[in-house]
Amino acid sequence: MNGSVRNTPAGEWTSNDVELLCQAALEETVTATLIGGGKHQVFKAVGPRRTYAVKVFSQGNGAVENTELAVYRLLSGSGHVKALFAASTATDGRQFAITEFVEGESLLTSYRRGDWSSNDMRRVAEFFSSYLADCACLDQRALLGPSTGIRPWPDTLRELINTIAGLASDAAPSDREALGELEATLRRYLTRNWDRLATVDQVVMPVDLNFDNFLATVDGRILAIDLDAFLVGDPKFALGELIAHVYGSDLAAQLLALPIFSKWSSDTDVFFYAAVSSYSVLTFCVRQGMEVTEVKPWENDATFLNLVERYQAIFDNTGTLEISDDW
Repeated sequence: MNGSVRNTPAGEWTSNDVELLCQAALEETVTATLIGGGKHQVFKAVGPRRTYAVKVFSQGNGAVENTELAVYRLLSGSGHVKALFAASTATDGRQFAITEFVEGESLLTSYRRGDWSSNDMRRVAEFFSSYLADCACLDQRALLGPSTGIRPWPDTLRELINTIAGLASDAAPSDREALGELEATLRRYLTRNWDRLATVDQVVMPVDLNFDNFLATVDGRILAIDLDAFLVGDPKFALGELIAHVYGSDLAAQLLALPIFSKWSSDTDVFFYAAVSSYSVLTFCVRQGMEVTEVKPWENDATFLNLVERYQAIFDNTGTLEISDDW
């Protein structure tokens, strides 16, 4: 493929560029139409054999495109992501992925209609169970690169909390107070459990499990469509992410009933991770102008802060602890 992809700046690809790309990569003549912009460009390419989705990554996002392309290569054929037909190499001028084109709606749109049956919820819960199990089996070096070292899990958590705290510093004073209390709670738990968390068996896991990042297809499948956010760490962290969005719902009950999750259903780390995820979501929301006390998960009567209080009652019942200066 080297030389077949124009080294054009972000936002300047045309349908003709994509048609030439598909001719070179697939040996197939297609008619391409731009259907999505933003960070990256997405084209619909209709050929005689099938219809493709062509994602052209913006330049300057090497970490994002490398992660997404690696995950597509590692999980293609698993049934959890779209089938991959061609992808760029490091020598191509621009990075791209050519996948199947799939009709459907976001899982969040489907969930918000409020008409899921118990069978629908079980199917969604089983998808996440299987998807996370497959991710946990991925080769960490293949995803991160052979020269990348695997960091101790507490170090990764501390960096994550520090990053969120830096973003939260822009919040209004009243919001900053509530976020600061949550930050202190998270730091206290991490400090107290540092040595134990340093011994967990780390696996590859997706860490942005917002239902908007999954597609409910017209043929009844569920597919992960946003593949740029992965960590290597405690597999329970992913369950905490899910819990943060659906706790108190029938779907959460279905999740926690599955064998992969049931062993962790009362684990304090899971609810600590749910609080970390909530801290991240709340910080994002207040930076968008929302009131921290009003933000709720999807279709949930409780606010994130209400739910965090429930998580805290589970994982943070050990009093105060001095935080060291190296935070």
